[in-house]
Amino acid sequence: MRLLINKTMYGWSAAAHNTKDELKCFIQVGFKKFSEPDHDSCQIKVTNGFMSCFSRNNGEIMPKIIIMDYEIIKRYEKKIESKLTEVVDDLDLPF
Repeated sequence: MRLLINKTMYGWSAAAHNTKDELKCFIQVGFKKFSEPDHDSCQIKVTNGFMSCFSRNNGEIMPKIIIMDYEIIKRYEKKIESKLTEVVDDLDLPF
């Protein structure tokens, strides 16, 4: 199985697509301890893993993919442009 995974604020997630490649949802992804990828966004080939689930605070049960072994196929660089610095630069601050 190949997954395109992204580092989020709370962990890792993978995008789930239908046959027309329309984005439908994100599935949480967990890794074996000390085996997380070194990049924030990459495509991986899962060689050993299983499906599990977790419970949210409101009692909702959500699926989660646990990855034991994988190979990195392609690494992506995240392009985050901060609009905050542009706004601060445009203001005339007294300090």
